[in-house]
Order: sequence, then structure tokens, then C-alpha cells
Amino acid sequence: VGVPEGEIDRQWVDSSRLRDATGWAPRVGLEEGLGLTLDWYRAHPTALSGP
Repeated sequence: VGVPEGEIDRQWVDSSRLRDATGWAPRVGLEEGLGLTLDWYRAHPTALSGP
């Protein structure tokens, strides 16, 4: 199935303006961050179940 016409098929973030303006830089890379996020959700299985 293709992407419907007019839809965005890819997105990415470029934090270079924030880094240049404030000196901020991420402390965790994408791969590690995704792993940490998955670990958290696995440890908190009811986190998405709502109130």
C-alpha cells in the first residue's frame, strides 16, 4: 500500500538550531532511547490502559 497523494511519508528531526542557540545536545542516542522507552512500557504494562 502506497502513501496517499499529499501525505507526508517521512519525517525527521534536526536539533542543530536548538544546539546552536542553547548549547543543548541529546545525552541518549535514538537507538538507546527507543530501547529505554520499550523497557519502560514493558515494566509498566498498564500505562496505556487509561484512567
